[in-house]
Amino acid sequence: MTDLVDYRSINQLQGFSNVLKDFIVKNNLYTVIRGKKYVNVEGWEFAGVSLGVSANVIDCKKVKSQENEIKYRAVAELLDLAGNRIGLGIAICSNLEVNKKSFEEYAVASMAQTRAIGKAYRNKFAFVIKMAGYEPIPSEEMPPENMVKPNKIEVQSRSIGSQIKDIIYNAKTTQEKEKCKKMISKALDNKLITDEQFTEYSKVIGG
Repeated sequence: MTDLVDYRSINQLQGFSNVLKDFIVKNNLYTVIRGKKYVNVEGWEFAGVSLGVSANVIDCKKVKSQENEIKYRAVAELLDLAGNRIGLGIAICSNLEVNKKSFEEYAVASMAQTRAIGKAYRNKFAFVIKMAGYEPIPSEEMPPENMVKPNKIEVQSRSIGSQIKDIIYNAKTTQEKEKCKKMISKALDNKLITDEQFTEYSKVIGG
């Protein structure tokens, strides 16, 4: 591919998504976190260059913080071929983050800039990365795998799943069990219960 891709053209983006995916895979420019693939900033930069867009760090300053903490805030802009600003990204980095405790000051500043670049591309072109089959967040923005907290939707899903289990095990009449059959079918379709749970509950209610 030698011509620039017009990010305003869906047809061109659809074709480019395959090129982008191949490039990311071939150069191992993604990180797997909790079973999902997040593209590293180099992959986002390749996408940007292919779209005729470049990133430029315009500010990086040390932020006043608590004792023993080194924190930097960086700002990056996106420029089109004419030099017009079309996007902006702001990010921070601290040596108190779980996997940054051994970072020296220059490394903290560097990561803040890297994140700002990724954030700028994400704010403008998250959908392009998604079209290539990846999560629309730069890997550098994600916390370590063992520190990722369940989001609100995940918590709600678990709560609903527990309620479904209680209803299943308390169904007594034939009418109640018939309603439960419909309920677990819908729950499975909406991924509120697993295939194993569906099989378990079906046995309980005689499905």
